[in-house]
Amino acid sequence: MTDEQTPPTRTGAAVIGAMLILTGGLWLLSEAFDFDFWGEYWPFVLIVPGLAGVIAGLSPARTTGAGLAIPGSIVLMTGLLLFYQNAADHYESWAYAWALVAPTGPGLALWAVGYRTGDDAMKKGGRVMVTIGLALFVAGFAFFELLLGISGRDFGQWGSALVALMLIAAGLSLIVRRR
Repeated sequence: MTDEQTPPTRTGAAVIGAMLILTGGLWLLSEAFDFDFWGEYWPFVLIVPGLAGVIAGLSPARTTGAGLAIPGSIVLMTGLLLFYQNAADHYESWAYAWALVAPTGPGLALWAVGYRTGDDAMKKGGRVMVTIGLALFVAGFAFFELLLGISGRDFGQWGSALVALMLIAAGLSLIVRRR
């Protein structure tokens, strides 16, 4: 059966089934070996299925794959962000880090699918989304962390100067590209 012939309900049931098996298996292992998986590594419950979605979307067997790669990238980016936030105890970063989940995650998926299929318009759209997402992330970081100090972390004079230089470079890049 090709990708267009696979009923969506079968694919959805398989994904949900795999997620339930993964969750149950991790729970069982954490109980059997007495380690706190849920305290440290719970974001992998999102990382693994998200990565599976991205890989399935980029599979050569699929004609486009964007339908799996985009939601997979959103779930994967959310899991990676939560893994960082959990490890660093830096949940305040949600104020600006959402820009890495979307539009950056779907932009990366579009670019990758466009690259695999040779679709230049999809690659360009993906690059634009990634650029917008990263610009929103940097601007949000500068505003929330450096100006407001929401996390209470001190990035020092060099950290502030680096972000200021990045903002200047981003602004110059936008102006130069318009010409």
